[in-house]
Amino acid sequence: MRFRMRLIPPDPTQATFFIPEGWDLSDALGRLPASFAGARPEVARSLMRIEQAKKHSGGKIDHALDVVAVLVLETNDPHGIYGELQLLH
Repeated sequence: MRFRMRLIPPDPTQATFFIPEGWDLSDALGRLPASFAGARPEVARSLMRIEQAKKHSGGKIDHALDVVAVLVLETNDPHGIYGELQLLH
């Protein structure tokens, strides 16, 4: 099995977010600056979808969704992450 991951070079104008162990996605979404959604609307929408999925999953896949959220934040490429996950299915 081969994985493709598109690396996005660091942009010095982008904010860096450190995600502590035991973080809660809904808490993290509330703490993101308002400018985040304006600067990275695709990522913000993706994080909101992940939060909704966590609410509807009954806790069964919370850890997996947290991992996806971290990958989306780190790569700034939600479509690439979702594409890779579909290849694993």
